[in-house]
Amino acid sequence: MHPLLPSPPPLPASFTSLYRLTLRALSASVLNHRAAANSLRKHYRPVFERAAIAQRQIQENGSLSEEQRRDAMREWDERMDRTLEFLYSSATTSGRAHRLTRNLSFISSDNRGLFDPAVAMSRQSWKRWDGQKTEEKREAMLRPPKPNPNQKRLDGAVYKAVGEAMRMAEGKSRVVLGGLR
Repeated sequence: MHPLLPSPPPLPASFTSLYRLTLRALSASVLNHRAAANSLRKHYRPVFERAAIAQRQIQENGSLSEEQRRDAMREWDERMDRTLEFLYSSATTSGRAHRLTRNLSFISSDNRGLFDPAVAMSRQSWKRWDGQKTEEKREAMLRPPKPNPNQKRLDGAVYKAVGEAMRMAEGKSRVVLGGLR
């Protein structure tokens, strides 16, 4: 039997409250669309996981001076305030902020099928049905295309480029747009 490991110190209430508030704002930013909200939650979860790890390290080690800790917390608070303002704007308007959050929800791994030609073909076949086509043509239309051997490499390159563009946008506007997994 393994000895019980001591539980990590609890996170500050302000941190957990901010996480819950961000989750609610993410859901509102996509007008409570369940799939999009879940997708955005998965985007933002790594950001809070990394912040929680950093918070626990600071609590345990005390490696940063009081001034450095205050500066780091001030930076985090400012970024999260701007992020919540951005999400509020997304929830209340149908402008760029809303389009950006909607498009961010498409990027996550949940919606990877949007970039998959097989899924795209099957979605096209759902949109319209031509009763005049022969049975063979209908079967061919529903059959997924042959997989592209370079698709994974191409997907990786696309996601790398999107991630880089997100980091540049985060740096310029000082918001948190989440992390790609």
